[in-house]
Amino acid sequence: MQAKVNYKHLVTFFVLLFSIITGYSQETVNCVTAIKDAEEMYKNGNYDNAIQLINNTFKECSLSKREKEDAYLLLAQAYLEKENYSAADQVFVKVLNNDPNFKLKENLYQEDFYTYYNKIKIRPLLSAGLKLGLNSPHYSIKKVYSVNSSDNYSSAYKPQIGYSYGAFVEWQFYDNLSVVSENCLSKMGYDRTITGKDVNKPVLNYSEVLKSFETSLYIKKYFLHKQFKPFVYLGGYFTDLTNATANLELTYKLKDNITPDVDNYYLSQNNVNVLNMRNTKRQGVISGVGISYKTQNIVISADASYRVDIGKHLTNSANRYNNEQLLYEFYYIDNDINLSRIDVSLSVSYIFKYSVKSK
Repeated sequence: MQAKVNYKHLVTFFVLLFSIITGYSQETVNCVTAIKDAEEMYKNGNYDNAIQLINNTFKECSLSKREKEDAYLLLAQAYLEKENYSAADQVFVKVLNNDPNFKLKENLYQEDFYTYYNKIKIRPLLSAGLKLGLNSPHYSIKKVYSVNSSDNYSSAYKPQIGYSYGAFVEWQFYDNLSVVSENCLSKMGYDRTITGKDVNKPVLNYSEVLKSFETSLYIKKYFLHKQFKPFVYLGGYFTDLTNATANLELTYKLKDNITPDVDNYYLSQNNVNVLNMRNTKRQGVISGVGISYKTQNIVISADASYRVDIGKHLTNSANRYNNEQLLYEFYYIDNDINLSRIDVSLSVSYIFKYSVKSK
C-alpha cells in the first residue's frame, strides 16, 4: 500500500526552514547596521525596540571597542527615556569597563544622562612599573673604636652618592589608598680619613661600596582627583646586603734613627671583601612624598623618600676584629654606625585593571 504524501505539511516545513535560514542570514547582516538601526528607532521614540535590538546585537555580534561604546551610550539614553535608572547605571559601568579612559562630551545628551553618568566611580585597581633613583646615605656613629689612641677614629663617614633601580606593583584597594610592593637593587658607599698625631703622621684613606637587594612594603595616600595627584606614603623595608668591598691607602713618615732622613711609606689594598663585617640582614622604616601624573593608562611619578635602619647597626660587632689584614697592616677598625638615606626617584607604571562602580 503506497503512503500518501501530505503536500501541505511538506510546503509548511520548507517555508519554516527557509524563514529560519533567511532570518539567520539577515541577523548576520544586521551586525553591520544594527547600531544605526537602533539609533533610528530611538530617534522615532521606539525605545523598547531600540533596547531589544542593542541587547540582541551584544549577544549575536562581535563588536569593536568603539562600536561597543556607541551601543552602550545609545542603550543608556534609551533606558533613561524609559526612566529605568538602575539599568542605565549598569550600562554606564559597562561603558567605563569597555574604556576606563572614556571622556563624555558635553552638550550631546539629555541632562539626566550627565547626572547619572557622573555617579559612576572609577579608580585604578592594579598597576605595575619601573623605578629609578639617586640616593644620599647618612652614616651616624653610635660608638667609636680605635686601634691607636692617638689616631682620630671618630672622623666622619662621608657619603658617596648612590643609585637604585627596580620594579613595583601597586594595588589601590580603596578610593585614594593603595598598598605598594617594591623590589630594587641599590648601590651606595662612604669614605673615611683617619689621621694620626704621632711623629709618623699616618693617614689612612678608607672607602667602601655597599650593594643591596631591598624589598619595601608601604601604604600610599593620594590627594585630589586630578591628573596631577600629590601623595604620601609610609611603611617598612627589608635589606639584604649582597656585597661590601673596601679600598685602603695608608701613608706615613718614618724617621731614620741614625740619619736625619725621613722616608715616606705607602701601602694600599683594593677590593677587600668586608661583607662578613656587616649585618647583611636589616630592616627599617620608609616614608615619602611625591606627585603623579596620569595620561591614559600610563602614570609618571616623582618622589622623595627617607629610609632609616632600625634594630641593627650596619657594623657586625661580632666580626669587628676578624680581618687581621685591616687590623694589623692598616690599623683599621669599624665603629658602630647606623645607616639612613634620602632617595629621589622617578617611576613609570601601567594600569592593568580598574575598579568601576556606581556610587
